[in-house]
Amino acid sequence: MPTILVTEPIHADGLAQLRARPGLDVIEGWTLAPEAMRAAEGRADGLIVRFHRCDAAFFGRTPALRIVARYGVGVDLIDLHAARDRGVTVAITADANTQSVVEHATWMLLSLAKPFDRWRRGMAGLTALTREQWAGLTPSKFASRDEGLGGELGGKTLLVVGLGRIGRRVAQVATALGMQVLVVDPYIDRTPALALGYRFADTLAQALPQADYVTLHCPRNAETLGMIGAAELALLPAGAAVVNCARGGIVDEQALADALARGHLSGAGIDVFDAEPPPPDHPLLAMPNVFSTPHAAAATREAAWRMSTHAARNVIDFLDGRLDPSMVYPVPPRA
Repeated sequence: MPTILVTEPIHADGLAQLRARPGLDVIEGWTLAPEAMRAAEGRADGLIVRFHRCDAAFFGRTPALRIVARYGVGVDLIDLHAARDRGVTVAITADANTQSVVEHATWMLLSLAKPFDRWRRGMAGLTALTREQWAGLTPSKFASRDEGLGGELGGKTLLVVGLGRIGRRVAQVATALGMQVLVVDPYIDRTPALALGYRFADTLAQALPQADYVTLHCPRNAETLGMIGAAELALLPAGAAVVNCARGGIVDEQALADALARGHLSGAGIDVFDAEPPPPDHPLLAMPNVFSTPHAAAATREAAWRMSTHAARNVIDFLDGRLDPSMVYPVPPRA
């Protein structure tokens, strides 16, 4: 009887899906003591993991393991080469969190363009105004806009770094808002995107000077780690803004803080940090023009349900010999 170890809590419907498949021994790993958890790892045929680290040492002590099903799409805690060497398939819940992340990135872009938070706070001070006083206010005198007016995204250039599932959807939303989309992604067929009116640049160095906003939607790996550093940020026009809902470490956070502090950039939206949680004295956390969230872009009820049930389905489909190849994470070349 195959043993499936679910290392962290998932939606009850995902667990029910596993238990409804005859012949599976499903173990809730988060209920186990460390010694029992180690023993369960050693006899598991399949894993569903959220934050569980699967490094080379892990694969060395899990001789029965055949599949690791990720709750989500990020695999930075999984040693893909060690998995391949052991013959273990790594599956992701592709598209399960796309809608949530697209909405989060769009909210960050809009929040960087328009001072929603200042306006919300400022409304509290306007409640005592008479109707005549309210009617007499002009936008430039509006109390909650004391640091200037908001801007529009329409007509601005959005640089999308990584035109995968999420990047494509963000580009579609940006186009609907009237933005011009510029793309850097050396791994895709450009033809469909060119037909939609997107422009491409071969390198970041070519693209960054043209961008009013940058949004990152690429994996963290040896190629992208530290990809946006001080030199790259300096290439952006004055007043540009950066959004990272991809993975921490792709943007040099100290360089970003420096560029914001000296006024070269107007703001940033950061959902992911190199070290999570970030330290309390992290420079980006105290900046009023930074919208930071705790790796929450996919934290919606809908995405949680989809990631849970899709991960369970990936395990079952693998055992039944019908796993969708698009759910299998490709192993990159060794660095």
